Amino acid sequence: MELKKSLNITKSNKNKYFIEALTEKIFLISALVAVISLLLIIGFVFYKGLTPFVSKGYSIIDFIFGRELVKSHK
Repeated sequence: MELKKSLNITKSNKNKYFIEALTEKIFLISALVAVISLLLIIGFVFYKGLTPFVSKGYSIIDFIFGRELVKSHK
């Protein structure tokens, strides 16, 4: 009788450790997806924000300290 209880406890512990390891992997994957998504969003914002300064030749210093408004031609 005591052997059966021992086997049931061992099975129960194995199931708990399996579930714990599985949830740990799920949370790790979720965290990695969130971090990668955040990095992609930040990269996109910087790319779109710096494009006029790099490709069109606008000065960042004039943009920050300038007093003249340059309207877009749209």
